[in-house]
Amino acid sequence: MPWEFRIHAKEIDGDARSAKEIAADLCEEVMKIYGGHPTVAATDMALDNGNFLLAQYQNDYGLNTGDKEHLWVIVYMLLVDVPVRT
Repeated sequence: MPWEFRIHAKEIDGDARSAKEIAADLCEEVMKIYGGHPTVAATDMALDNGNFLLAQYQNDYGLNTGDKEHLWVIVYMLLVDVPVRT
């Protein structure tokens, strides 16, 4: 199934980072868990009812959304095995 993280960030008083830098830092933290980070391997995850098999990183990109605001999108394809009752 496709999965997308949308990180909305804005500049904070007292923080020297721009909104883009804040969004990029948060993006990096997501990628450390789900995959796509250049130096950290993805974390093995578990589901309560089923199995998490694979998170395949697809793409990430940033967009300016306003004055001092930024959006960073991370796209994955998730492969899970979950029981279904019919």
